[in-house]
Amino acid sequence: MADDPTQNPTTETDGDDGAVDYKALWEQAQADAEKWKALSRQNEKRAKSNESAAVDLDEVCRMVDYFMDHGFTYFDTAWMYNGFAS
Repeated sequence: MADDPTQNPTTETDGDDGAVDYKALWEQAQADAEKWKALSRQNEKRAKSNESAAVDLDEVCRMVDYFMDHGFTYFDTAWMYNGFAS
């Protein structure tokens, strides 16, 4: 029985809509995280080469919204990061 959620520990029923595939959700979250890391590196390089481009408020807001929508709440903004330019 391939559709039996009791046979797959990464899947469970949610009560109304059927099965929740946690493995697929995890894989999607990992793929999303890689995209955000790449964007962050790109923005860091841009900021280092052009100080006026360091603050892109719309992009920061979009990233913060995404971060918080996925359950995160802690922002580590220590001054010492990024060559004391954080």
